Amino acid sequence: MKEIHKSNNLEITNLKEAGFSYENLEKILKGIPDIIGVYTVDHSILFYNQAGYDFYHRNAEAVKGKKCFQMLQRNEKCQDCPVDRAINLKQIIRTEEFIPEIQKYIEFFCNPIMDDSGEVLFVIEQLRDISEQNHMELLLKESSYNYRKIVNLSPDPMVILVNGMVVLANKQVLNTYGDVIGEQADKFVSPEYLYEIRREMKKIFINKTTKNKLECRLTQSDGKIIDTEIVAGYFDYKGKPAIIILIRDISERVRELNEAAAYQRVIMNQPFPFNDIFELNTLYIPVKKVSGDFYFFHKTDDCKMVGILGDISGKGVTAALSISAFRVLFHEAVVISSRPMEVIQILNHKVSFYMGDKYIAACCFSIDFQKKEVVVVGAGINQFLYKKNSSEYDLKIIKGPFLGMFNTNDFEEESIRYQPEDCFLFFTDGLDPIVENRMESINQADSLHKLTDMVYSYINEFPFDLEKTMDDCTLLALKMK
Repeated sequence: MKEIHKSNNLEITNLKEAGFSYENLEKILKGIPDIIGVYTVDHSILFYNQAGYDFYHRNAEAVKGKKCFQMLQRNEKCQDCPVDRAINLKQIIRTEEFIPEIQKYIEFFCNPIMDDSGEVLFVIEQLRDISEQNHMELLLKESSYNYRKIVNLSPDPMVILVNGMVVLANKQVLNTYGDVIGEQADKFVSPEYLYEIRREMKKIFINKTTKNKLECRLTQSDGKIIDTEIVAGYFDYKGKPAIIILIRDISERVRELNEAAAYQRVIMNQPFPFNDIFELNTLYIPVKKVSGDFYFFHKTDDCKMVGILGDISGKGVTAALSISAFRVLFHEAVVISSRPMEVIQILNHKVSFYMGDKYIAACCFSIDFQKKEVVVVGAGINQFLYKKNSSEYDLKIIKGPFLGMFNTNDFEEESIRYQPEDCFLFFTDGLDPIVENRMESINQADSLHKLTDMVYSYINEFPFDLEKTMDDCTLLALKMK
């Protein structure tokens, strides 16, 4: 039993001085929903309000002359009786107790009413059934234990956030990031990631997303900054909306990706043949560190070259390795033939044979500077832009399935005789929204340099979708001299 000397919900003081009789008091207490009993100093029942009679399943006649403890089928006063303490201390007593006779938790308020000389006239006892409240508190305590038990099972750092604040963390978090309980979670996020993290957390709350992956850098308790992958999801914690977060250290993976990205940049920056015959501007923007896009060129003789632009399924190191393998296949194919149609057919067979379930979108083209002819074949990348001299760009369609998807030769070819100042734009599907929505601006660009700068700025500004996701973007812009 616990005792609290604070306040009473039933604020009734010195009723005798105020001119109240027991009858008036009974009328006042009648409509109160809590159980109210009025007792003499020897524990005799004067009366209950209606809620009291209902609770004990008795009427006024049945309780007349009874003692309060007899209402619980007891033969003597309750141990540590709150009514006695209120009389002896002459102050309000509040207690909570489990009553086994009725199998309920009851909250007691005992208020002694005194005369002018300070003698207790009677005691008003207020009872409230708090069984459900105590049950919920017990469940919350058990839930807290279970939450903590589940969180501590994770081998990776795991936290639970409520209103952005850490309310629960496992040992891995405490060992790595220190005592984070009560801290705002974004305190540990590197500044360059703050906006994205806050935006994603807000979306998780709004959409009640159960799983969302994102990467950011976090600062450990020793000041070390590490690359992490965060898996976050909406969570109900003690009846409150929350976010549960799993933190994985991906520093080693990021290091490997940086190496793959550096290798990829070397491949894409190989010296370009025929710089004196036409101008080339490129745009190569991976969504992540390593792109699934690629482009290669091969000089077949002094007046002809073959190029290929593509997008391979997969990301990261896997994509980089696949692109390296495809580069070998491409150079083997152009040794056999310099005709784009035959190159695509050879590659279609080789991709299916050597690269398993990989599908590759590609567009292969040749430029014959002697004939002044460009031949383009589509294989998953099925459109390009062509501008004749000073006119506007024309969208060309060249149908054909992805490489490695079907054992077929059903690819289309477009042949164009060009003149000086003619321009060709080859691009991967990451730029499709730009091409569809910014053609007027593309046509107004008076140089390839301005065109690629403009496309780059649009990539950073264009709302690809509500999730702000996009594909890798690659552009090859050629202008004939």
